Amino acid sequence: RCMMSSASNFMKNMYVKRTPEISKAIHVYSSALKATLTWQNMTTLQECREACGGQGLKTENRVGIFKAEFDVQSTFEGDNNVLLQQVSKALYAEFLTTQRKKKSFKGLGLEHLNGPCPVIPHSLTSVILRSSKFQMDLFCLRERDLLKQFAEEVARHLAQGESRERALMLVNFTFYCTFSC
Repeated sequence: RCMMSSASNFMKNMYVKRTPEISKAIHVYSSALKATLTWQNMTTLQECREACGGQGLKTENRVGIFKAEFDVQSTFEGDNNVLLQQVSKALYAEFLTTQRKKKSFKGLGLEHLNGPCPVIPHSLTSVILRSSKFQMDLFCLRERDLLKQFAEEVARHLAQGESRERALMLVNFTFYCTFSC
């Protein structure tokens, strides 16, 4: 929840300081954030309803009312699945462009890929685990690994003769099922 709040604040600041050069980054960030936050919202409401048992369905507890009101968010202003496909396509395109041109990443939050791979210490103490640097290093490693894995999967489908659009669709579906099912 804290990370979602930080991500929302980051997005707000990015929007307030927007320039034409970062409009694509704003779209990618907002698409990813919208999908993630609305799905988390529905998951949280479902957990609240289940925690209340049968009482969670009662009108006076308002969980059911909130679920009915917020359910539309997963398709309002763009279906979450489509938005995340746009995000993966934009990140993949940026990844390919920088690889092909042997340039540094600039924009879309991928700048951390320009530097060395973060190193995770062998001895993990509670202080290290709670540090924001460690948490960011984990996110960066995860993103680095997923992006590389995504590019390799698309390349494999392309090598098998699939069109670029079909390869992206198949890999997006595979990743979606792997990480959400």
